[in-house]
Amino acid sequence: MQARIAQSVQTDPHRQEVKRMGQTIAEIFVERGRLQSRRETLLQAIRIRFGDPSTDVMAVVEACPDVAQLDAWFTRVLTARRLSEVGIKPQS
Repeated sequence: MQARIAQSVQTDPHRQEVKRMGQTIAEIFVERGRLQSRRETLLQAIRIRFGDPSTDVMAVVEACPDVAQLDAWFTRVLTARRLSEVGIKPQS
């Protein structure tokens, strides 16, 4: 499909724009994959250290759009004595 689109583009500026659009879509998929991987790893660490998390905690983790925040929570899971010390606050 990309080859067909590339063939249909007539000018260099348009070709460059099509290329940028493709890269942006790829970057979105990579970021989504990173987020989902971080979420799964965090939830696995929580289960190992503290048992099954509440549905509220799971919902917050699953909704978190920030890799840095997920990484911060993961780091805290490694040293926290209780899940409440990790700082994952369910939405009120």
